[in-house]
Amino acid sequence: MIVRRQLPAPIAALIADCDARRATALGEPYATDLPTTVGLGALLRHTLHRVDAEQVAPDGSVRWFAQEALMQMAALLHAPRGWWGALYGGLADATVQALLPLRNAAQDLVLYRSAAAHGHVSEAAAVLGLDEVVVPADRGGSVVVEELAAEVQRRRARPTVVVATIGTPWTGAHDDLGAIRSVVRSVSRHYLHVDAPLEGLPVELRSDAGTLFASGADSVVVAGDQFLGVPLPCAFAVGRIRRDWLSSLPKTGRPIGGEVGHAAVLAWYALHEFGVAGLARRARRSNALAGYTVRRLREVGWPAWRNGGSMVVALRPPSLPMQKRWSLPVHDGRSRIVCVPGLTEAHVDRFIAELRLGPPPDATGSAVAESGPPIHSGRAARSEAPG
Repeated sequence: MIVRRQLPAPIAALIADCDARRATALGEPYATDLPTTVGLGALLRHTLHRVDAEQVAPDGSVRWFAQEALMQMAALLHAPRGWWGALYGGLADATVQALLPLRNAAQDLVLYRSAAAHGHVSEAAAVLGLDEVVVPADRGGSVVVEELAAEVQRRRARPTVVVATIGTPWTGAHDDLGAIRSVVRSVSRHYLHVDAPLEGLPVELRSDAGTLFASGADSVVVAGDQFLGVPLPCAFAVGRIRRDWLSSLPKTGRPIGGEVGHAAVLAWYALHEFGVAGLARRARRSNALAGYTVRRLREVGWPAWRNGGSMVVALRPPSLPMQKRWSLPVHDGRSRIVCVPGLTEAHVDRFIAELRLGPPPDATGSAVAESGPPIHSGRAARSEAPG
């Protein structure tokens, strides 16, 4: 292998830009506190395509890292006995694979999701060719359960999968899993999938008995590159065995598919470095920082709010230069700060100091009420994905 002493200029510039943005990326959901060592870079010298590739590890393959990471994740999520699970190359892929057995078992399957759900849910529905029903969300971003019930009743003869969101992208809202489970019980064949990229782990870390599966989830998807901080796109899918749904069951705890060799090693590394106590401590700090951020913004007269316990703070968008400098996306008249591990009070204070030097809230051209504007209004929209 040829070793260059100096990086090509475009790559060096990219690294410099990423390093600079790391201190001001308030609106991105990716934790930045994963300990790094020089030795990890040596992995880039090797091709680790698949978890079953013949690479050196305790059992002779990268599979060991994937299995260990998956077992730890299943334990953190309080997965039920007889769980299945896998590590995939991203959220859309994990969602597709979690729902694929349902699609194979029921060709007329219909998927319901909130208007505030993550975009990868619709991507997965399109890939699987599912009919998709979009249900309105309330002012805080949670699905309107009464609207969901009405839509499910209109199609009660059809097999149903509801994708509930724990931590919507713009307000960090949590859908009511218990209420959703009560709604879908009216359908003979139903399934509750929970999409929890950022906030699934923090929610579980707050409870010794677990929350998501205990509230009726059949499967859960959690990102590896968000709260966990793995610097590569990856996502875990973990579920309970539903023999009434699946004709060919995945083997318990077996990581399947995906060219995720490097991600599997780094996911194991993150879980190993933080440990359960460290993960819980990070979740508490993020929650405290989100509360601090709301208070500080309100102290300077800037409209801001958050759903209780969420890492996402919704705020009135600042000026365009500040949106760019601080990586603050804007959607439906609101922006967001995501209080991930690695972000500190010092970051927030610097942002607010700069915010005070800019135009006042009324001059930004946007508005956001402290309780949040409606994300979607009117009746549920329905789009038929190609079959």
